[in-house]
Amino acid sequence: MSDQVLDQFDRIEEAAGKILEEAKEQKASLVKANDERMTAFDQKTDAAAAVRIDRLREKLQSQHEAELQKLKTETDRILARLETGYRARKEELADEIIKNMLT
Repeated sequence: MSDQVLDQFDRIEEAAGKILEEAKEQKASLVKANDERMTAFDQKTDAAAAVRIDRLREKLQSQHEAELQKLKTETDRILARLETGYRARKEELADEIIKNMLT
């Protein structure tokens, strides 16, 4: 009878070993599948982020160019006004400078 018990224990131990081996294989398979899903998710979110960043960069570039154009226009307007004022008063300004130098 003890041989039967030992044989039964051997079969149980062998079955338990197979179950553990199958569990390890399933775990490895699940880990691999999860890694693949995570990689796919990361790639998808990276691509979406890159698209959003590009759109924001384009928007900021457009705003930057518009602001620069606005500043250039304003600067040109101010310079034109100063030039006009100088041309209108250059004789008067020259006379005033000479007068200040002589006194």
